[in-house]
Amino acid sequence: MPVTKIVPKVCADSDPLVALYVYGVFDSSDQSNWPNFPAWIGYIQDSAFNVVVFSTFHVDMAGNLYGSVPLVTDGTFNPNGDLSPDLPSLYAGLQQSGKTLLYSIGNSAGTGNDLDALEQILADPTSAAYANLQNNMGVLSSTLGITGIDFDFEGFYDADAQGAVTAFTTFCNALGLFVTYCPYEQEQFWIDAQTAAVSTSNGSVAWWNLQCYPDLPNSPEGWLPAIQANAPAMGVSDPTTFLVPGTVASQGTVAATQQFSQWAGATQGLNGGFIWQFGNLVPASTNPCPPWADAVIDGLANPTSSATVPARRQSR
Repeated sequence: MPVTKIVPKVCADSDPLVALYVYGVFDSSDQSNWPNFPAWIGYIQDSAFNVVVFSTFHVDMAGNLYGSVPLVTDGTFNPNGDLSPDLPSLYAGLQQSGKTLLYSIGNSAGTGNDLDALEQILADPTSAAYANLQNNMGVLSSTLGITGIDFDFEGFYDADAQGAVTAFTTFCNALGLFVTYCPYEQEQFWIDAQTAAVSTSNGSVAWWNLQCYPDLPNSPEGWLPAIQANAPAMGVSDPTTFLVPGTVASQGTVAATQQFSQWAGATQGLNGGFIWQFGNLVPASTNPCPPWADAVIDGLANPTSSATVPARRQSR
């Protein structure tokens, strides 16, 4: 049965999508940081970031979800009590302040095991692991207010991996979760995976978080032509706003503003960006988030020309 195409509303049509990745901060078992969580959540609440992407969870062969510690096991959230018991209420506060919350799967260390598990589980919808994965994803979403899943699968680009990405896209959509992809290479792989999801079951991908870090010679302009050429098959109505490029916090806000300004100048109509990542901004004595959100917004609002724009990355 076809799934319903999910089009999330994360901001007003005229406002940019401003996303912040949060890696290994709130899902840490390090109890020494738990007292800091309310203040850190407040930092994000009081900024112009309208999307928060928590990173990273993984899937085992039984369909259970884990990060540095178990997240959801057989339908039970935080089964071993490793996570702060305040986590659900803290995330609810982010939701109530208007933030859209996603959870990212994969990353460079976890992709291989995640894809192996997903290939096996999704191949048999009658299996106990399939039912367990469905249930666990629902528990993760309802407990933490997660409405989208970000695919950060890296380094595996064969036909089996592509099939798993397609299948997991439609699987998440069927659970009412929207999907984003977070690529940095192999653009055609991601295009083909999305096209298959759209063509086989009306699956959908909301946008791509394109990694354009200093060590990755990527740019929205370099990736845009292939998206434009394949937009109808991918279910993409506006290829330019579909691309949401991101950079790293280590370069500083001035450089980040300049970078987003250059991207906006080279790709007219660009209306989103992300920062990797919150863990590099804390601990801090004052809220570090507003200047970084403003760096994205101000850069996109003031496009400038760039002498050279790198082509898309195809190998790492």
